[in-house]
Amino acid sequence: MLRNSLTSSIALAVCAAGLVACNSGGDKDKAGTSTAKSMAGSSPASAAASDSKAKPAGPLKPAPSGTWTGYYKNKLHLSAAPGSEIWFYLSSIRNDAPWTFIITAKKLPSGSRIVVGDKSLVVSGKGGYFHYDVSAKAGALPLSSVYHKRAYKKKRADLNIALEVHLPGYKPFVGKLPTVDPADTVARQLRDVPDEGIKFAGEPADDGKRDTIAMAPRYGGTYIFGKGKKIWDIDLVVVPSAIATDRKITCRFTRGTATLSLRDAKVTLYDRRSGKKLTEATIKHSGRCPYVATVKRDNTGTNGVSSRAIRAWARKALAKYRN
Repeated sequence: MLRNSLTSSIALAVCAAGLVACNSGGDKDKAGTSTAKSMAGSSPASAAASDSKAKPAGPLKPAPSGTWTGYYKNKLHLSAAPGSEIWFYLSSIRNDAPWTFIITAKKLPSGSRIVVGDKSLVVSGKGGYFHYDVSAKAGALPLSSVYHKRAYKKKRADLNIALEVHLPGYKPFVGKLPTVDPADTVARQLRDVPDEGIKFAGEPADDGKRDTIAMAPRYGGTYIFGKGKKIWDIDLVVVPSAIATDRKITCRFTRGTATLSLRDAKVTLYDRRSGKKLTEATIKHSGRCPYVATVKRDNTGTNGVSSRAIRAWARKALAKYRN
């Protein structure tokens, strides 16, 4: 009797202190339920520990394998998501900044996440589309990825930016962004050189030398000539533009004859870093028939100064301003 009385007294004291939930009827199941509710009200962590119904998340499945397809290997397919595809490419949309990387995703499970560098995109069931600025990498890219006098030796540039794709329930696929051809992007950016000039992130201080020139046409890739090794080594920029004339020539092509209106070329030379205009000139059309031409149904068309002639002018300009 003494032992039972002592036990009851200790229990009452504990109940009064509020350390456990007591049931006056002695129903152990109800007491257990009250205890769980009391602890859930105190903190989420203790609730998770005490709730007998909570189920721990299962282990993640191994990372899915990835297959790159397309001519430039810029489309990713994941084995764990049949029919899925993620495209990666430099934007050609004029409203986008020149060094905007586009990522589009299709048929990935809802809740999938694509992580590129320091940014991520959560994909819905309909897919996803987002931009990633890679301009911080631009200046250090090799000029050999922009132009090579032997086109077959030109290599695409590696941006060296980390990529992860997280599918629900799987460890992430880990890789990096595919290589790019920055020729058109560089030409597009260099055409904005007038007035303010162009500076690349992280480029070295100007050493005063002028030994590398670039031609930035409106259509087509950039032409590079000189000693530079990286994009930020470009010192001078030639921006060509077409000038209409009243001259016409008649040329014979495989599909018949055509009348071409000739255009001369205005070439303007700028200092890339400052945007200062150094000189300009007009290159007249040679008057010779081109090897190929775009001709309308009425057998008329236009033809401008050959890129070869503009490149020759650029080389002479570099020789004049080189120091």
